[in-house]
Amino acid sequence: MDFRVATYNILCSHLAEPTWFPQCSPRNLDAPTRLKRVKHKLDAEISKGSVICLQEVGIQWAGDLHVYFMARGYAFVTAHYGMHFNNYTGEALVGHPSMHCSHDRRRPVVATLTAVCSRIPQGKSVATRTSC
Repeated sequence: MDFRVATYNILCSHLAEPTWFPQCSPRNLDAPTRLKRVKHKLDAEISKGSVICLQEVGIQWAGDLHVYFMARGYAFVTAHYGMHFNNYTGEALVGHPSMHCSHDRRRPVVATLTAVCSRIPQGKSVATRTSC
């Protein structure tokens, strides 16, 4: 089975400060503006049936993104590992439930998302979430 994988670092909203990105217009760093633009990019991937991987998904956007993907028939699984200052940022794995790993459609498919942070020595796993 062929499939497309798209990955985006969406920059956690708590880290998109004008003082950190002085070369950017503050309007372009505005969280609602950025979220709208991210969703526009994701719409293009959804129309292609892509599996989508997102980095720097903070809890502030996780609920909104969950509703967004659910309305489009996609499953949204997150693993948050960050801290308060970065809105408990983490990763998300997004896919359409019609994608499966088995030719036997009667067999349930369980997907495990393990978030690995490269800043931790030896890249140890820091969070695991399983979804059916």
